[in-house]
Amino acid sequence: MLILDGIYFLLLVLLSPLLLLAFIFHPRFRTEILGRLTVRNPSLNEDRLRQPKIWFHGASVGEVLLAIKVMERWKKEPSPPEFILTTNTKAGLEVARQTPWLISFFSCPDFSFLIKRFRNRHSISGLILIETEIWPNFIHVVSQKVPIGIINGRLSDRHFHKYRKYPWLFKPLVGKLNFVIAGDATSYERFQELGVQESRISFPGNLKFEPPAPLSQEKIDKIRGEYYLSREHFIFVAGSIQPEELHTLIPAYFRLKESIPQIRFYIIPRHPHKRAECRKIIDSYSLDCYFASSGNYDQETFRQNSFHVLDEIGILREWYSLADSIFVGGSLCPRGGQNMIEAIVLKKPVCIGPFYDNFKQEVEILQQGDGMKTVRNTAELVQFVQQSKDNPEWAKSLGQNGYNIILKNSGALEKIVAKLKQVWNPIQ
Repeated sequence: MLILDGIYFLLLVLLSPLLLLAFIFHPRFRTEILGRLTVRNPSLNEDRLRQPKIWFHGASVGEVLLAIKVMERWKKEPSPPEFILTTNTKAGLEVARQTPWLISFFSCPDFSFLIKRFRNRHSISGLILIETEIWPNFIHVVSQKVPIGIINGRLSDRHFHKYRKYPWLFKPLVGKLNFVIAGDATSYERFQELGVQESRISFPGNLKFEPPAPLSQEKIDKIRGEYYLSREHFIFVAGSIQPEELHTLIPAYFRLKESIPQIRFYIIPRHPHKRAECRKIIDSYSLDCYFASSGNYDQETFRQNSFHVLDEIGILREWYSLADSIFVGGSLCPRGGQNMIEAIVLKKPVCIGPFYDNFKQEVEILQQGDGMKTVRNTAELVQFVQQSKDNPEWAKSLGQNGYNIILKNSGALEKIVAKLKQVWNPIQ
């Protein structure tokens, strides 16, 4: 792995002038870089540092939520281990830090000495990667000392073809994995093709089909009160939105506002820090809009604005719970889509766009059972929302179908935790 360290170092040298400028003039970049190079946390005393820990790593918010779901279930077992989590994104870290008992950090760059320092500093006893986090030095360094595996493993077309191009690198790499728990049947076969021994791979189901505990009615009513929402309002939520998708959503809003005067339109961006890009697009339509990050929400603001951008972290599930109709984004543009299951599990009528490469199997299962709809443009989105409003029985049936499909395909969580306990039980 010294060769890879050398390649990374050479790239850093070549990019160093740009990186230096970004470090000086871009506060967000500076914060993240410093976070990735830090292995110390003042809140951790030496006793807790020395306690063996299972290290979970997930790319961003979705993977972090899956990791927390597994950790929370594992913590219910007798004598559970200590956990630590790393993630690649600021949004992922913010979500992780909403769980008070969880030690969480930015992931460090894929340099051997940095990974070794983190592993040793935090007394790592094992590493669990979520979905598709196959980093060469990461896996090589950690596997030298402790067991390592993947849960809900997923190999999209893009990742699979990329890994297959470089068998000299990836076959030895996946050979270091003690286990792979695949998240779908296609990935199960692809991991084997990349070189994972059949005895080390299993497919107990997709962790994303595990229904979370519903929000309390008290919590939902509290949000309604804060946003002056009554039962007469028709609430549409577009979650995990990319800025370019606003070019479909805003024209849909104008049309729906005419036919459903009581509609309230809530946009939740996938990346809240892109609020300036969102605002520029919204302004181009001369649309009055409220951004949650601006604060100062009162009845007059509510009266003047029926189009809201909720540019905050960790609110998706709350607003999906309030919604009468839902669109899940990253799917009207070639981003591969975002997790629609967290909306469907709430028995809501849900639609997505035509770009869902990241969720092919899930979409196929849901479409076969009429548990979700796909829309390709503004006209089809308007039709879906209008039907959700005009035909409550249809909306209820669509939501119930989706929920039943998810329930039928659930059960992976218990099997995954049982497997992890076999590998790390007990941690001494």
